Amino acid sequence: MRQRPALTIAALFWSSAAAAAQLVTYQSPCECFENHGKHRWVAKNDPATSPTDASAIQAATPSDIFNWQGPTEYYDLMSHTLPCCRRVFIAALCAHITFRALPGTAGAPKRRVLGTRIVSLSNPTATITVSNDFHFVGRIPFTIGEIASGERIVFAKTRGKLVERLFVVQFESILPKSKEEYRYDISNGLQIGGLRFRTSTFAYSSDEAARQNPLGEAPLMSAFLKREGYIVSDELMAARFATIAGAGRRHEMIIFYLQPVAATGFKRSDLYGTNEQPSEIGRKLGAQLTQESLRVFHIAASSEPNAILRSGPNSISSRYGGNNLTNR
Repeated sequence: MRQRPALTIAALFWSSAAAAAQLVTYQSPCECFENHGKHRWVAKNDPATSPTDASAIQAATPSDIFNWQGPTEYYDLMSHTLPCCRRVFIAALCAHITFRALPGTAGAPKRRVLGTRIVSLSNPTATITVSNDFHFVGRIPFTIGEIASGERIVFAKTRGKLVERLFVVQFESILPKSKEEYRYDISNGLQIGGLRFRTSTFAYSSDEAARQNPLGEAPLMSAFLKREGYIVSDELMAARFATIAGAGRRHEMIIFYLQPVAATGFKRSDLYGTNEQPSEIGRKLGAQLTQESLRVFHIAASSEPNAILRSGPNSISSRYGGNNLTNR
């Protein structure tokens, strides 16, 4: 193999004129040699087919693409890769404009972030608006074993890079091969913008949650924020609003409003008493956080989800390691 000072990858290229394998050497992710005039052509012609499970595909919009990290390799207007990349982007953009999603995402829930608004076109059909004190941070996909998948759309209120509040909307769906469903009852839940929500508050340690399940939704969000340079307290207190959407009890939307526990002047241990039951101060602070959160966001929905659902246990404690301070 020919050695070069940069990263070198050997690939086999089958010529149409001969069956003999020819060596293609990659100098970097954006530059290769002896690929017969086709710059990174092998890499751009991935033979893998699109996933057959549409719910496993994360939808992307031009705004999402704009927020992606740009190329780290240097190129200018004379670089040969630029026209190819431009054609790929234009094709994806045209597909989005025509079909309102990237190819392969037809039938998947589609949501857009417009400033401080989330426009959800299905499951549920609603617009969620958060206060202008917050700014959009990012979208974080996740899976829950072989049961469900979804994404978190995260907004933050910050002082510099220090996070003072987080507003998170989590969209989650049961995977097609799973027979699970969301069983909790929202018939008597709090009504906000035409949707009914089961509400609760809890406090948890991000570090402890990551040790228990590093691929959980909360640890993934914490790791994402840290990678983006944000300073986030370990102990967080959250108000939670959960609703079920769509037919078959297989779609869920959860809204979280989070603040550092330290902002209350207490520690997480102060919010719980014997056997991790909420203390008096924990219940009081939980109720205050819920009221504060209701002043921060607004929902406009086209219709209510199913009003009466089969009751069942709420799994919030097992996911985040903190018993409910308040529950409705």
